[in-house]
Amino acid sequence: MKAGDLLDDEFLKQFKDGNELSNFLAKIQKRGIGKILEDELDAELDYTKL
Repeated sequence: MKAGDLLDDEFLKQFKDGNELSNFLAKIQKRGIGKILEDELDAELDYTKL
């Protein structure tokens, strides 16, 4: 998958400036890393959060 497929021009128009885009991307990164770590723990401990 290419970044251009996810972040097309129409999507990017919603951000007023670089700070808004940076904040949005930071939130996505935080959620992604959290999900990866959660899945790693589940696999390591053979545990699924209810």
